[in-house]
Amino acid sequence: MGRPLNSLNVTEAERERIRELYRQGLRLTEICRRTGRCDSVVSRAVRGLKRPKPARQRRVTQRNALIARRVLDEGVPQAVMARRFKLTATSICLIVKAARKERRRRRSGRPASRRGRQSSGARSTSRRRGDWVPASKPALTRQQAQARNRHIRWLVLERKVAVAIVARRYDLSPGTVRRLVDDPARSRPR
Repeated sequence: MGRPLNSLNVTEAERERIRELYRQGLRLTEICRRTGRCDSVVSRAVRGLKRPKPARQRRVTQRNALIARRVLDEGVPQAVMARRFKLTATSICLIVKAARKERRRRRSGRPASRRGRQSSGARSTSRRRGDWVPASKPALTRQQAQARNRHIRWLVLERKVAVAIVARRYDLSPGTVRRLVDDPARSRPR
């Protein structure tokens, strides 16, 4: 079984034309259609070439500016804007977040940082630059841990509350909750 007919005898001029179309931003399938060559020939001809990034669409940036202005300045709910522009609520939230960041950057006169600002309640425990660690909960005393474990056992065994719900409430893994319930002697805090 030989090669496909249209992969034979590709001239250097054809290769250069394929490369030029690729640099213009055309998709490989469109290049195949225009040149009449199969996709393997086209992909081989453009292998290793860098395609310039396409310019940002002006319509999208105008749309994002309009969304940000309506939500931030006029107080229109994000859900309303999501329905109006047929976008997800998450997309609207990201657009508004980026606009807020841009406004803060303009007001302060310096570039926006990549890291979020720490809230006043969260302190960084690490001294390395760039690390952000949320404030951890204080460790329970032995008495508090015993009371918590008794309450967990009571919820699961007596009240028949699901293990996953109890685990989420106490910020524990479901496996830890199961161990507390199955073997109370092993689960005592040390």
